[in-house]
Amino acid sequence: MRLAIIADDLTGAMDAAAPFAERGLAVRLVLSGATAPLPREADIVAFDTNSRHLPPAEAAAAVARCVAALPPATPLFKKIDSTLRGAVVEESRAAASGRSTVVIAPAVPSQGRTVRGGQVFVDGVALGVTASAGDARRPSFTGSLVKALAPLRPVMPDCTDDGDLAEIARAAPADALLVGAAGLAEAVAQIRFGDARPAVTPALAGPPLFIAGSRTMVVARQLAQLRDARPDALIVTAPAPFEADADAVARRLAQQAVAQFHASGAEAVVLVGGDTARAMLDALGVKALRVRGHIIPSIPWGEADIAGRAVLVATKAGGFGAIDALSRTAERLAPANPPWRA
Repeated sequence: MRLAIIADDLTGAMDAAAPFAERGLAVRLVLSGATAPLPREADIVAFDTNSRHLPPAEAAAAVARCVAALPPATPLFKKIDSTLRGAVVEESRAAASGRSTVVIAPAVPSQGRTVRGGQVFVDGVALGVTASAGDARRPSFTGSLVKALAPLRPVMPDCTDDGDLAEIARAAPADALLVGAAGLAEAVAQIRFGDARPAVTPALAGPPLFIAGSRTMVVARQLAQLRDARPDALIVTAPAPFEADADAVARRLAQQAVAQFHASGAEAVVLVGGDTARAMLDALGVKALRVRGHIIPSIPWGEADIAGRAVLVATKAGGFGAIDALSRTAERLAPANPPWRA
């Protein structure tokens, strides 16, 4: 195995894994609870611990189980949220077990996430005073990661552009624990494995099914634009009224979406929001994905075996992307004049 990735949610695992798949590596994503045996054919194994909303001790234990399943000395990338949501301190500490060097780089400059003086900024504003820090289920960590990880001695370089990320990836020792977001994953893939060679998405015999449970304004606008651009798009959204329990919303949406998936015979699903994505794959009995790359930037895709057939699975984090991200995805997966509209 050439690298392992541990992420606390499914969209994050896909975001971090896709750049390596685009370098021609065999990348397998394993959902938590299915860590053994590891896929023998994989160059890269990514774990979704599904721990973003767990209590810190439980989240750390989930990461520790993944680390224990790896062959000794496996290079390790700990994927964290770029706005430091989740148990980032406890999970990073668990991932660092036995490693003397820890390099932290949560910056994603293309999405306005930068690092200066050991602090994260969102569009130039300190993380602690942004809306990103107020996640109702798991607010952002706004302290000093370097201090919080003592007695480890991590480094957290300033990072304001992709050139900084490339330099961080180039300078990091091969045996270092890398802690970062999708930007660092892309930089590491480029530095260690060369230029991207994206896989061609398969031709579909029918339209993709969009399943969106995220309640962010970003997703609401993206769905509205998708409906305007593609009136025939197949879309399932969370039914109203919303329960206070976000997990219950995700499970209820997944039940509805699974019925629509089987009824439509869809060959592709686009899952919007980490909780939604995980609930849907759990409902479909999916234990692992073959990661292939990106449909468009920020929307990775892979394949899963569902009901005896290979289904394209794309994921999108709820709070990211341009307003036309979903309509562009639809166009890539379902061209303007596909065979089923003839």
